[in-house]
Amino acid sequence: MNVLIADDEVLLRDALAGLIKLSDPTSIVKTCGNFHEIAGYLKTHSEIDTVLIDLYMPGTNALKGPCQVMREFPDHFVILMSGAASEADIVNCYNAGIHGFIPKSIQGRAVVAAIQLVQCGERCFPASMSHRRAETGPTFTEREMRVLRELQAGGTNKIIALSLGIDEASVKGALRTAGRRLGARTRTEIALRSAKHMTTDAA
Repeated sequence: MNVLIADDEVLLRDALAGLIKLSDPTSIVKTCGNFHEIAGYLKTHSEIDTVLIDLYMPGTNALKGPCQVMREFPDHFVILMSGAASEADIVNCYNAGIHGFIPKSIQGRAVVAAIQLVQCGERCFPASMSHRRAETGPTFTEREMRVLRELQAGGTNKIIALSLGIDEASVKGALRTAGRRLGARTRTEIALRSAKHMTTDAA
């Protein structure tokens, strides 16, 4: 597990880092106490693929900050943490396409398990969200929606990248993430399932 922990509480982030390293000594774990440091860490530590962010840490502007991280680093997993989030906060995180939400009240081993689950391509939210997942199905970020529409129109990765003004790696990352959420393996499956899902949402 190669993880960046972003939390302004020194004790908490150090404790989480210790748990992760204890669970997997080969893990690379970085920590920061300022939201604005996240982008710098991800740019200089390419081995990091998962970011744990305190939903209410200074500089995040609640959900706006984590969503910005997802847009800038579409190949990374973003998991939010909070000890004071309401049910509405958690639902908003889910609908925004965040990969997981971890209450700070859960046990350390459960935190590690949640991270591993997300890194396997699953979304991880509290049990109270189960009914919400069943009702809404997969959700996508704005970039993923744009990539999926281009895919449905028959665009190749290169054409999609040129059309949206992004690089091909970002296109591949968006399709890979969308495929995991849809349970689809091939481009054709992703195109068909996403088209069906987006049509259902618009109905």
